[in-house]
Amino acid sequence: MEEGTMTRAPDAWAVEAARMPLAFAQVREDPRLDLGLAGELPPGSTVVMIASGGETAACLGRLPLHLHLVDMNPAQIALSRLKWQLAGEGNATAAMDLLGHAPLPPEKRWHVLGGRLEKLELSREIFGSEELVATMG
Repeated sequence: MEEGTMTRAPDAWAVEAARMPLAFAQVREDPRLDLGLAGELPPGSTVVMIASGGETAACLGRLPLHLHLVDMNPAQIALSRLKWQLAGEGNATAAMDLLGHAPLPPEKRWHVLGGRLEKLELSREIFGSEELVATMG
């Protein structure tokens, strides 16, 4: 080690988080720039974008475009598909409950989420352990 530098081990929570399948559950990016740019495209245009947390894709989904989401992490694609499904139903309260932004008993969250994942043909473990996902959303 060079003089004057210190290497510190990562905090335990960071090590644990790095082991989880989902890297970004929510991304706080402002989709207005993407919406503005995509709104200039002719209807039916194809847009390829990183899935990330799925919020921008859900916003762009209202435009007459063909969206292709890509991500090296399958859990991010799965989350985007789930958020797309929730956005299409228009029930913000139910979406907030399911995604962990509002209180919901873990058993109920897991039951509802399990049904949605089944409908999307996704594994129940795609986002991590049942206990963690049911508790946190």
